[in-house]
Amino acid sequence: MNDGSFLEAVSQMSSSFAAFVGADGNRGSSGDLHIRLYLSQRARLAMDRPIGAGTRLARQFCLSGVRTAFFRSRPNELGKETEFIRHNIEATRTAYAINSVEERELSGSQTLTAADIRENQRTISNIRLWDTQPLLDTFAQIQEIRTYYEFQSVDNDRYQINGEMQQVMISPRELNAASLPNQNWINEHLTFTHGYGAAVGPVDKVTAEGMPELFVKDIPPTVTVRNLRSTAGGSISR
Repeated sequence: MNDGSFLEAVSQMSSSFAAFVGADGNRGSSGDLHIRLYLSQRARLAMDRPIGAGTRLARQFCLSGVRTAFFRSRPNELGKETEFIRHNIEATRTAYAINSVEERELSGSQTLTAADIRENQRTISNIRLWDTQPLLDTFAQIQEIRTYYEFQSVDNDRYQINGEMQQVMISPRELNAASLPNQNWINEHLTFTHGYGAAVGPVDKVTAEGMPELFVKDIPPTVTVRNLRSTAGGSISR
Protein backbone atom coordinates (compact mmCIF):
# COMPACT_ATOMS: atom_id res chain seq x y z
CA MET A 1 0.00 0.00 0.00
CA ASN A 2 1.14 3.56 -0.65
CA ASP A 3 -0.26 7.01 -1.24
CA GLY A 4 -2.15 5.62 -4.23
CA SER A 5 -4.45 3.78 -1.85
CA PHE A 6 -5.23 7.04 -0.07
CA LEU A 7 -6.13 8.74 -3.35
CA GLU A 8 -8.09 5.67 -4.43
CA ALA A 9 -10.33 6.02 -1.39
CA VAL A 10 -11.05 9.67 -2.20
CA SER A 11 -11.70 8.90 -5.88
CA GLN A 12 -14.62 6.65 -4.91
CA MET A 13 -16.82 9.77 -4.74
CA SER A 14 -16.45 10.48 -8.47
CA SER A 15 -16.08 7.04 -10.01
CA SER A 16 -18.66 5.14 -12.03
CA PHE A 17 -19.59 1.76 -10.60
CA ALA A 18 -22.94 0.21 -11.42
CA ALA A 19 -26.10 2.25 -11.92
CA PHE A 20 -24.71 5.75 -11.37
CA VAL A 21 -21.63 7.90 -10.86
CA GLY A 22 -20.46 8.37 -7.28
CA ALA A 23 -20.15 6.34 -4.12
CA ASP A 24 -22.41 3.31 -3.99
CA GLY A 25 -23.39 1.14 -1.04
CA ASN A 26 -20.31 -1.02 -1.25
CA ARG A 27 -17.87 1.91 -1.32
CA GLY A 28 -19.67 5.01 -0.17
CA SER A 29 -20.59 4.57 3.48
CA SER A 30 -18.77 6.86 5.87
CA GLY A 31 -17.34 3.89 7.70
CA ASP A 32 -16.07 2.43 4.44
CA LEU A 33 -14.25 5.58 3.39
CA HIS A 34 -12.94 6.37 6.85
CA ILE A 35 -11.52 2.90 7.34
CA ARG A 36 -10.03 2.90 3.85
CA LEU A 37 -8.31 6.18 4.61
CA TYR A 38 -7.19 4.93 8.02
CA LEU A 39 -5.76 1.68 6.64
CA SER A 40 -4.08 3.51 3.81
CA GLN A 41 -2.48 5.98 6.19
CA ARG A 42 -1.37 3.27 8.61
CA ALA A 43 0.09 1.26 5.75
CA ARG A 44 1.98 4.30 4.46
CA LEU A 45 3.45 4.97 7.91
CA ALA A 46 4.37 1.33 8.31
CA MET A 47 6.15 1.29 4.97
CA ASP A 48 8.23 4.30 5.98
CA ARG A 49 9.84 2.37 8.82
CA PRO A 50 13.17 0.64 8.13
CA ILE A 51 12.12 -2.99 8.00
CA GLY A 52 13.08 -5.93 5.87
CA ALA A 53 11.54 -6.65 2.51
CA GLY A 54 9.88 -9.81 3.81
CA THR A 55 8.21 -8.02 6.71
CA ARG A 56 7.11 -5.19 4.41
CA LEU A 57 5.49 -7.64 2.01
CA ALA A 58 3.78 -9.47 4.87
CA ARG A 59 2.33 -6.23 6.25
CA GLN A 60 1.06 -5.19 2.85
CA PHE A 61 -0.55 -8.59 2.30
CA CYS A 62 -2.22 -8.58 5.71
CA LEU A 63 -3.57 -5.04 5.40
CA SER A 64 -4.88 -5.80 1.91
CA GLY A 65 -6.54 -8.93 3.22
CA VAL A 66 -8.18 -7.04 6.08
CA ARG A 67 -9.52 -4.37 3.75
CA THR A 68 -10.75 -6.94 1.22
CA ALA A 69 -12.47 -9.00 3.90
CA PHE A 70 -14.04 -5.96 5.55
CA PHE A 71 -15.50 -4.58 2.34
CA ARG A 72 -16.53 -7.81 0.66
CA SER A 73 -20.08 -7.39 -0.72
CA ARG A 74 -22.88 -9.32 0.85
CA PRO A 75 -25.70 -10.78 -1.27
CA ASN A 76 -28.06 -7.94 -0.36
CA GLU A 77 -27.34 -5.37 -3.06
CA LEU A 78 -30.78 -3.75 -3.05
CA GLY A 79 -30.75 -3.19 0.69
CA LYS A 80 -27.30 -1.62 0.70
CA GLU A 81 -27.74 0.44 -2.47
CA THR A 82 -31.20 1.92 -1.79
CA GLU A 83 -29.92 4.84 0.28
CA PHE A 84 -27.23 5.77 -2.22
CA ILE A 85 -29.54 5.47 -5.22
CA ARG A 86 -31.97 7.79 -3.44
CA HIS A 87 -29.18 10.33 -2.83
CA ASN A 88 -28.16 10.14 -6.48
CA ILE A 89 -31.73 10.69 -7.70
CA GLU A 90 -32.20 13.64 -5.35
CA ALA A 91 -28.94 15.22 -6.52
CA THR A 92 -29.90 14.74 -10.16
CA ARG A 93 -33.34 16.28 -9.65
CA THR A 94 -31.76 19.26 -7.90
CA ALA A 95 -29.14 19.70 -10.63
CA TYR A 96 -31.83 19.80 -13.34
CA ALA A 97 -34.12 21.99 -11.20
CA ILE A 98 -36.96 19.48 -11.30
CA ASN A 99 -37.04 18.82 -7.57
CA SER A 100 -40.01 21.18 -7.14
CA VAL A 101 -42.21 19.69 -9.88
CA GLU A 102 -45.76 19.11 -8.73
CA GLU A 103 -47.02 15.62 -9.47
CA ARG A 104 -50.70 15.09 -10.28
CA GLU A 105 -52.58 12.00 -11.34
CA LEU A 106 -54.74 12.25 -14.47
CA SER A 107 -57.46 9.65 -14.62
CA GLY A 108 -58.09 10.10 -18.36
CA SER A 109 -61.81 9.69 -17.80
CA GLN A 110 -62.80 13.19 -18.90
CA THR A 111 -64.78 13.53 -22.11
CA LEU A 112 -63.06 15.34 -24.99
CA THR A 113 -65.40 17.77 -26.72
CA ALA A 114 -65.20 19.72 -29.98
CA ALA A 115 -64.88 22.89 -27.93
CA ASP A 116 -61.80 21.46 -26.17
CA ILE A 117 -60.21 20.77 -29.55
CA ARG A 118 -60.95 24.27 -30.84
CA GLU A 119 -59.59 25.92 -27.72
CA ASN A 120 -56.39 23.85 -27.87
CA GLN A 121 -55.84 23.84 -31.61
CA ARG A 122 -52.22 24.92 -31.23
CA THR A 123 -51.49 21.85 -29.14
CA ILE A 124 -53.49 19.54 -31.41
CA SER A 125 -51.63 20.76 -34.50
CA ASN A 126 -48.29 19.84 -32.91
CA ILE A 127 -49.12 16.25 -31.98
CA ARG A 128 -46.45 14.12 -33.61
CA LEU A 129 -47.76 11.51 -36.06
CA TRP A 130 -44.43 10.32 -37.42
CA ASP A 131 -42.30 7.71 -35.71
CA THR A 132 -38.59 8.46 -35.88
CA GLN A 133 -37.23 5.28 -37.43
CA PRO A 134 -39.80 4.87 -40.25
CA LEU A 135 -39.43 8.56 -41.06
CA LEU A 136 -35.64 8.21 -41.19
CA ASP A 137 -36.03 5.30 -43.62
CA THR A 138 -38.42 7.38 -45.74
CA PHE A 139 -36.04 10.33 -45.84
CA ALA A 140 -33.30 7.96 -46.98
CA GLN A 141 -35.47 6.76 -49.87
CA ILE A 142 -36.79 10.08 -51.15
CA GLN A 143 -34.31 12.74 -50.03
CA GLU A 144 -30.74 11.43 -49.94
CA ILE A 145 -30.60 12.08 -53.72
CA ARG A 146 -26.84 11.48 -53.94
CA THR A 147 -25.17 8.20 -52.99
CA TYR A 148 -22.64 10.01 -50.81
CA TYR A 149 -25.25 11.73 -48.65
CA GLU A 150 -27.18 10.10 -45.84
CA PHE A 151 -29.57 10.89 -42.98
CA GLN A 152 -28.26 9.64 -39.66
CA SER A 153 -30.99 10.77 -37.26
CA VAL A 154 -34.28 12.66 -37.00
CA ASP A 155 -34.80 15.31 -34.34
CA ASN A 156 -37.66 17.48 -33.13
CA ASP A 157 -37.44 21.25 -33.37
CA ARG A 158 -39.74 24.28 -33.37
CA TYR A 159 -39.84 27.08 -35.93
CA GLN A 160 -41.91 30.18 -36.49
CA ILE A 161 -43.95 29.42 -39.62
CA ASN A 162 -46.53 31.90 -40.84
CA GLY A 163 -46.43 33.64 -37.48
CA GLU A 164 -47.12 30.51 -35.43
CA MET A 165 -44.87 28.10 -33.60
CA GLN A 166 -44.73 24.80 -35.46
CA GLN A 167 -43.09 21.60 -34.30
CA VAL A 168 -41.19 19.86 -37.08
CA MET A 169 -39.14 16.76 -37.72
CA ILE A 170 -35.72 17.70 -39.06
CA SER A 171 -32.82 15.64 -40.37
CA PRO A 172 -29.60 17.11 -41.81
CA ARG A 173 -28.21 15.58 -44.99
CA GLU A 174 -24.78 14.37 -43.89
CA LEU A 175 -21.78 13.56 -46.05
CA ASN A 176 -20.59 9.94 -46.10
CA ALA A 177 -17.03 10.25 -47.39
CA ALA A 178 -16.68 6.48 -47.72
CA SER A 179 -19.33 6.53 -50.46
CA LEU A 180 -17.70 9.15 -52.66
CA PRO A 181 -17.49 7.92 -56.29
CA ASN A 182 -13.84 9.02 -56.60
CA GLN A 183 -11.95 8.90 -53.34
CA ASN A 184 -8.97 11.16 -53.85
CA TRP A 185 -7.35 13.97 -51.90
CA ILE A 186 -9.12 16.77 -53.81
CA ASN A 187 -12.59 15.26 -53.36
CA GLU A 188 -12.08 14.40 -49.69
CA HIS A 189 -10.44 17.68 -48.62
CA LEU A 190 -11.61 20.37 -51.04
CA THR A 191 -14.72 19.37 -52.99
CA PHE A 192 -16.83 17.29 -50.60
CA THR A 193 -16.23 18.69 -47.12
CA HIS A 194 -19.67 18.70 -45.49
CA GLY A 195 -23.32 17.77 -45.84
CA TYR A 196 -25.86 19.69 -47.88
CA GLY A 197 -29.23 20.91 -46.65
CA ALA A 198 -31.83 19.04 -44.65
CA ALA A 199 -35.24 17.45 -44.80
CA VAL A 200 -37.76 19.34 -42.67
CA GLY A 201 -41.44 18.58 -42.30
CA PRO A 202 -44.33 19.20 -39.89
CA VAL A 203 -45.01 16.51 -37.33
CA ASP A 204 -48.75 16.37 -38.00
CA LYS A 205 -49.17 16.33 -41.81
CA VAL A 206 -49.21 13.60 -44.44
CA THR A 207 -49.53 13.89 -48.22
CA ALA A 208 -52.28 12.16 -50.21
CA GLU A 209 -49.77 9.41 -51.04
CA GLY A 210 -49.04 8.82 -47.37
CA MET A 211 -45.64 10.47 -47.51
CA PRO A 212 -44.34 13.17 -45.16
CA GLU A 213 -45.04 16.74 -46.17
CA LEU A 214 -41.79 18.69 -46.44
CA PHE A 215 -41.12 22.35 -45.74
CA VAL A 216 -37.45 22.01 -46.81
CA LYS A 217 -36.30 19.44 -49.35
CA ASP A 218 -34.12 18.57 -52.36
CA ILE A 219 -30.70 19.67 -53.62
CA PRO A 220 -30.26 22.62 -53.82
CA PRO A 221 -32.63 23.18 -50.88
CA THR A 222 -36.19 24.19 -51.73
CA VAL A 223 -38.33 25.88 -49.08
CA THR A 224 -42.08 25.44 -49.54
CA VAL A 225 -43.21 27.96 -46.91
CA ARG A 226 -42.41 31.63 -46.79
CA ASN A 227 -40.46 33.29 -44.02
CA LEU A 228 -39.38 30.07 -42.28
CA ARG A 229 -37.50 31.31 -39.23
CA SER A 230 -35.93 29.43 -36.37
CA THR A 231 -36.35 30.57 -32.78
CA ALA A 232 -32.59 31.19 -32.65
CA GLY A 233 -33.00 33.96 -35.23
CA GLY A 234 -31.80 32.16 -38.36
CA SER A 235 -33.99 32.30 -41.44
CA ILE A 236 -34.55 30.37 -44.66
CA SER A 237 -36.28 32.25 -47.45
CA ARG A 238 -37.78 30.83 -50.62
